[in-house]
Amino acid sequence: MKLLLQYFLNGKSITGRMIIGFELSQMIECPVEKTFSFLSDFTNMPLWNYYVQSVTKMTEGPVAEGTVFEQKRPHDLLFYKIVAIARPYKIMAEVQPPAPHLDYGFELYDQGEQTRVVYKWNLDLENYKLLKYIPRGKFKDWLLSFAGRLVQKKTRPAVMQNFGKLKILLETGRVTLQDGRSVSV
Repeated sequence: MKLLLQYFLNGKSITGRMIIGFELSQMIECPVEKTFSFLSDFTNMPLWNYYVQSVTKMTEGPVAEGTVFEQKRPHDLLFYKIVAIARPYKIMAEVQPPAPHLDYGFELYDQGEQTRVVYKWNLDLENYKLLKYIPRGKFKDWLLSFAGRLVQKKTRPAVMQNFGKLKILLETGRVTLQDGRSVSV
């Protein structure tokens, strides 16, 4: 399994916010329509992401812009909304307040019987927990930079492992997750 990791720490984006993010890219031996169908149903996330306990679709109808999902993890409950969808090539979600601003999603590229999947993850640290109450300046910039490094050090490797589990699951129909659970589709 070969993963291409493109990591970046922007410092400040165009809007002056502190954004940390990364992209992961991999080829999956599965047609783009099937890959998109699986990924756009976010209730499948616990099948390849060991840290996600459950995902429930909260809105009726097919997945579209505005669809809301509830995601349970061991230490939190998040709601996120689909903010962009272009079948079968793109789906993006945004975590809803009061959680920090996080957007993530997938871009898919048709490669015949394979699909190149790019996973994008961006967290705005500016309003992250207590950091939003600290005035702008060198101290806050240092704190944001430090927090960014800590989040990256913990989050990026876990996401990379989960992304690898997604590849195995879509290519073989089964996978053993990091917590020992065996799942199949």
